[in-house]
Amino acid sequence: EECQKLLKLAGVKDVYSKARGQTASRINLIKACFTALRQLTTMKVKDIHVEKLGIVSGKKE
Repeated sequence: EECQKLLKLAGVKDVYSKARGQTASRINLIKACFTALRQLTTMKVKDIHVEKLGIVSGKKE
């Protein structure tokens, strides 16, 4: 239920989730959900693909 609230705030509308381990502590569960969301935003791209696709990092001014 707590992860559903966090995911809803993140803009996720429909998701299936499963928790393992000790989930009795709400704080630990929310931290784990937040960490999982943060890991979704990171992506490793090889240098060759950066050049081919024209990927630019940082803010464009």
